[in-house]
Amino acid sequence: MSVKQYEACQNQGSECLPRIELLLTLFDATMQKLEEARAALLRNDPAAQPLVRRAQRLVGGLAAGVIPNSGEVADNCLRLYQFALDRLTSGTLAAVEDSLRVLRPLHEGFQGIRDEAVQLERAGQIPVVSSSAFEATV
Repeated sequence: MSVKQYEACQNQGSECLPRIELLLTLFDATMQKLEEARAALLRNDPAAQPLVRRAQRLVGGLAAGVIPNSGEVADNCLRLYQFALDRLTSGTLAAVEDSLRVLRPLHEGFQGIRDEAVQLERAGQIPVVSSSAFEATV
């Protein structure tokens, strides 16, 4: 989420982007950083390790948003995030590729339910997120 998007959210009062949009924004940044880290590792660029660490923090942000023991789907997502976090600690090309391999399908799955999730939130079946509930920089 850019600073302008965040400020627009702040100016709209208590409602902000739908939860799925917040999740996808974080996921998009995570995937982008993993791809950048992969490319840097392939070039043997010294900038690779800071990119891997940034990707690791972003995956940690995804994991932090999961309520543990709140169902099978949440638990499986948490396991995938933990796998990616564990792999990224090595900082290798194989670790980044493994992380991409497990996170891509999850990212695509969330993208696939975007419209339905927005409708459910607008219908009140999913509580909205207050704009004061988070502050993030990507």
